[in-house]
Amino acid sequence: MPNNCRYSIETGLRNGQSAGNIRSDADAKQLSVFILSCIEGSYSVAKSVQSKAFFDSSIDQLITFVNGLAAKSHES
Repeated sequence: MPNNCRYSIETGLRNGQSAGNIRSDADAKQLSVFILSCIEGSYSVAKSVQSKAFFDSSIDQLITFVNGLAAKSHES
């Protein structure tokens, strides 16, 4: 299952690069591993400390990171 998720994330990143939305210098395969690890790790720790707020905060930071991958022409 994690490999299917990683591949889906990688495909989404590559599609974003093809569309010019994500920087072309971003390594989609490595980023997909990082993104999945962040999600899985955040879920695991949040579950162990029984805190949805922990998960939400972690995912908010991941979203900020991903937004930083925007191609120059697509930045706000």
